[in-house]
Formats: sequence, structure tokens, C-alpha cells
Amino acid sequence: MQLDFHKQECENLRAEIESLNAQIKELLPYERLYRMKARQREAEGMDVGAVATETARAAGRRPAGSGRRRAV
Repeated sequence: MQLDFHKQECENLRAEIESLNAQIKELLPYERLYRMKARQREAEGMDVGAVATETARAAGRRPAGSGRRRAV
């Protein structure tokens, strides 16, 4: 019985890992965009925090840390 529980838990964790990997792949372009914009602003002498807000607006998303939900 305990073995079945562990098998199910492993399957659930594998499914969660797959889901998280898919989410990472989906977010990679935004990470690259952020890095590119940060380098440009750094070269121009602007604040990186302003870039995060500007990039989030351009992507149609809220800036990081603005009430996002966390997975439990």
C-alpha cells in the first residue's frame, strides 16, 4: 500500500516537472528580451528596475513582484 502511494507521488512529481519545464520554455523569450533591454539601458545609464516595468508593459504582463501568485 505504501509502495502504491510512493509510485503515485512520483508520477505526480514527474507531471509537475514536465509542466514547469514547459512553462520555462514559454518564458525564455521574455528572459532574453529582458536581458537585451537591460544591457541597452545599462549602456545608456538607465535604471534596470525601470526596464523591468517597461519590458513587462511591452509584453502585456505585470512587472515581477506585483502580486503574482506562487505555486504551492
